[in-house]
Amino acid sequence: GVSFYRVHPASGLICFGRDLVEPPFKPGGAAGVAILKVLFPVMRRLPKETAESFVPSLSQECPPGNECNAATQAALGYYESVNQRDIAGAVELMSETVRYEDLALFPSAKVGRGAMSEMLG
Repeated sequence: GVSFYRVHPASGLICFGRDLVEPPFKPGGAAGVAILKVLFPVMRRLPKETAESFVPSLSQECPPGNECNAATQAALGYYESVNQRDIAGAVELMSETVRYEDLALFPSAKVGRGAMSEMLG
């Protein structure tokens, strides 16, 4: 899969995100989407240690010797907050009008901090 994030240049907050998740298994078609819609909420609610036994967290730091720009720092901070189950911290990194799209899991975009907090919580 791949993720795209846009950061507002003045605030440094995430104003747009799109995730194109590629599952480790490929059941295909509507069945695959239905399975992901069931598994995704369950995985989010597992204790961190249990979830990491399925999908280990990746380092959320800039590679040594590299300077990370504001967009990279915001995206890494978001993932670190999500990995730590810090929903409030993740949402703080987003603009009030953030727009998030993951059309594999949601039929329409999530718009605003409230929608993001509800989705992540």
